[in-house]
Amino acid sequence: MEFEKLTSLVLDGLTLKLESHQGLNAFTRERSSFEGWLKVELCRVLLESGLDPTPDTNKVDVACGDWALNVRTVSTNIPHEQVRSVKRSLTRNVEMLIKDIWKLTNPGKSVNVPKRALLFVVSPLTHDNERWQSIHLGQITSELSRLEHQSFQFESGVPGVLYFGLCSALG
Repeated sequence: MEFEKLTSLVLDGLTLKLESHQGLNAFTRERSSFEGWLKVELCRVLLESGLDPTPDTNKVDVACGDWALNVRTVSTNIPHEQVRSVKRSLTRNVEMLIKDIWKLTNPGKSVNVPKRALLFVVSPLTHDNERWQSIHLGQITSELSRLEHQSFQFESGVPGVLYFGLCSALG
């Protein structure tokens, strides 16, 4: 499957769940991670499309055909009235995201899948947030071959962005 088709499948299949799942409101309010849930929903989307995903294999979150996919949630420290304030460093979260990209780009012999991508949700955030665009997104896109996104709102009204990035294998 080509990146464009997989991107459409993943972004469209997950956005509705992110917008409608009431339980996610508790996670977004506390700026908590929900990566496990996101992996389960990613597998659901792939299965419903007739694909055969395998979770937690070959040191990646989900393998599916010739794709290795890692999943990450990123909480920002951007203020939002429905989200608890924290002093958590967005810079540190972005650094961890970039390390995930490096692991997919230079996996060694443990990942024997030719195509690799990173799926990540960032909230609270709008894609056009000036600080996000000027500081963080440039760092992320410089590590990827391509990056696609889809904006959404959790049921509580908290904004988020779902990103899907293509990693290049070196060598």
